[in-house]
Amino acid sequence: MIRKIKAIIEDIEDEIILIRIGDIVLEAYPSFKVLQNHNVGDKVDFYVCLETNEWNTSMYIFEDKFERDVFEALKKKCLKWGAKNIF
Repeated sequence: MIRKIKAIIEDIEDEIILIRIGDIVLEAYPSFKVLQNHNVGDKVDFYVCLETNEWNTSMYIFEDKFERDVFEALKKKCLKWGAKNIF
């Protein structure tokens, strides 16, 4: 499981953010704090929640561990809604 990554912000779009790790660019769903506090070109240590199912793989990135832990707790309580509805 991926828990934390160091990445450079490549692009910020409406609901997603593109982050570069070496030669790989990944798409992720950022928290509000990530969008508020960082800009394109910033190198950031992100806390990560990686969700995989039979249809999709989604990466959620957070400013700090507390944000990630709250997200994961809500996700467990609201399994029927799906992670994207919590975010």
